[in-house]
Amino acid sequence: WKVAYFASSGRIQATFQALPRLTGTFRYSVLRDCNCFGFQNYYDRSVDVQYQLLTGSGLWPAVAVGIRDIGGTGIYGAEYIVATSRLPGGLRVSGGLGFGRLGSFGGFANPFGLNRRPRWRGGTGGQLGADRWFRGPAALFGGIEWRSPGGRWTLKAEYSSDAYDYESGNRGFFARRSPINLGAEYRVGRFLRVGAYWMYGDALLLRGDVIFNPKERPAGGSIEPAPQPVFHRPTGRQPGAELRDDLSWVEVAGAKERSMAALAQLLERDGLRLEAFRTDGRRAEVVVRNRRYDSLPQAVGRTARDMSRLMPVSVEIFQITLLDLEGLPVLEVEVPRSALEALSDDVDAPEKMWQAVRVRGPRFDRTGFMERDLYPMLHWRIGPYTDTSLFDPANPARIDVGVRLSGEYELAPGVVLRGSVKRKLFGNLDQTARRSNSVLPHVRSDFALYNKGGQNGAIDYLTADYYFKAGSDLYGRLTGGLLERMFAGVAGELLWQRPDSPLALGLELALVQQRAFDAPFGLQDYRVATGHASLYYELSPWYRVQLDAGRYLAGDWGGTLTVTRRFDNGWEVGAFVTLTNVSPQQFGEGSFDKGIVFWIPASWAVAQPVPKVGHGVLRPITRDGGARLDLQGRLYDRLHRQAGTRLEAAWGRFWR
Repeated sequence: WKVAYFASSGRIQATFQALPRLTGTFRYSVLRDCNCFGFQNYYDRSVDVQYQLLTGSGLWPAVAVGIRDIGGTGIYGAEYIVATSRLPGGLRVSGGLGFGRLGSFGGFANPFGLNRRPRWRGGTGGQLGADRWFRGPAALFGGIEWRSPGGRWTLKAEYSSDAYDYESGNRGFFARRSPINLGAEYRVGRFLRVGAYWMYGDALLLRGDVIFNPKERPAGGSIEPAPQPVFHRPTGRQPGAELRDDLSWVEVAGAKERSMAALAQLLERDGLRLEAFRTDGRRAEVVVRNRRYDSLPQAVGRTARDMSRLMPVSVEIFQITLLDLEGLPVLEVEVPRSALEALSDDVDAPEKMWQAVRVRGPRFDRTGFMERDLYPMLHWRIGPYTDTSLFDPANPARIDVGVRLSGEYELAPGVVLRGSVKRKLFGNLDQTARRSNSVLPHVRSDFALYNKGGQNGAIDYLTADYYFKAGSDLYGRLTGGLLERMFAGVAGELLWQRPDSPLALGLELALVQQRAFDAPFGLQDYRVATGHASLYYELSPWYRVQLDAGRYLAGDWGGTLTVTRRFDNGWEVGAFVTLTNVSPQQFGEGSFDKGIVFWIPASWAVAQPVPKVGHGVLRPITRDGGARLDLQGRLYDRLHRQAGTRLEAAWGRFWR
């Protein structure tokens, strides 16, 4: 994250390494007192990408190509090719060829013969403007930097080919007296770097960088109780070995009940709740709710260890059905007890254990199981919340802070009542004066009216959900009620997913009506049938592609492509783009829906396993085209961790 201020221009930008060679940057800038585009203070959103063509080695330079302001208004539009070499003594030298803004000072004829650069015609922004890339005059730029031993201090000198025509011309934000920039940076610690720079012989630039690696936990490694050791059954002539073939205990009155009670007590210590149990003496089957672990293999491994401690020696197969925190079956694993015993001290245990187990889609039917008397179950939470509104041209950041009460009431396995209510304590979301100018049905752009209407309390959602298994590897969900803050109605979903396949297919249909702005149970006149067919594909344990096609809330038809990267620690960061039959002019500012989506596991921030995951979406602007329902508990969101190669990649945690 970078924050900078220079010559009446403020800038916040976030840079993310999406692939080993691909880097993306989201930039939010303000030009103060510019009186441009109808605003006294103009706020601009833009995206940059850079791809490393050559990695470099020794004195041989690394080479990268980049494009700035993709899909924005074109104010910062530029393209470049740059080479960078690292030299002895902490020196680094860069030189490149720039176009657009980076070709506006000291320019010469385009070396590719593309001398004409079309004028920007983006209008409301959001269009690629690819017809301008690497066109028009070109110019050279370069720089040199020295880093002190230990890396605390960095000194920089730069020759800039950006003429800053927009800022230093008739608007007079600063006088560009020289193409030379000088700067010094100091790294305060692992996460913070500050810098001061003398820019263009006229102005001082101050900047702060927040640097963090999502692969590194802020609190260090995870601290958790050690697992139970695997109990090894007697073999050969050892005392008790003869009981491995003795099934008479199954017929003893109360034996199964006592086994279930003892196992439930042991599992509870590991943060696992036993819900159902059955055994025939050779096979023991359990249904266990995972209340602690963000890793499914770890929850399975802890369950298997506890079963080895308490199940009679005749039991050879442990069949474990794992439920998530809210009771949805998400995984079924068959663990051979002999393999568990044989591999507990093997250096290659993760790989060999993965070969020994059998993974299946989870069961929903508990016929024949002994059920613990747990239902109905109530789970509730109360705590602070924040609601934000970003990128409003009148005020780029607004926030409400309040208290939220949410919970689930499970009537039976798969039958859940859920709800969330909130009460604002303080904030300024109700102070926005911006009103929707959308020509489409106002399915999202009236968010300011919902914020104003909910100042004295609001119901986020209040639904009845039914989860079921419709067939082999086919899962279903029915939902009805106040589905989200802006819509009420009924929705149904089907998901086909096999544990051994990277592919999943989904279908969702809903009939909804828009909710009132200020009445918790009130409805407006607007109704719409919406739905999507979805394809999910795990390219690897680290990359996922999702394609949704169908009808959106405003009645428009189209599709959404989402590409997500996952890290070892559970972080997921993705980008999405939606294109529908709504034209850029009908859509309005931004031209089409797009944004960044992320999931951050709670266990990343604390030094202990936690099964909860924080989720957020960052959009440059909220409009009505390409808008979908914001439903709670979609099937793929809850089941996908067992799909494809992801479970195998995480299987080493089985032994933790």
